[in-house]
Amino acid sequence: MESLGYLIAAVGWGVLVGALLLCVAVGVAVTRWRRRAIVALEEAEEGRKSHPRGVADR
Repeated sequence: MESLGYLIAAVGWGVLVGALLLCVAVGVAVTRWRRRAIVALEEAEEGRKSHPRGVADR
């Protein structure tokens, strides 16, 4: 029965470590996505400033 306790503890710690690693990975992915989105929005805004609304491109 002692080995069953070790097995349960190992599974518990494994789940905890896995959850923490998943949180770190998601945090990194979201940060990278947000940075790309901000850059894209800034580039789109700069493009809008050079082409005002209502002015047709020729």
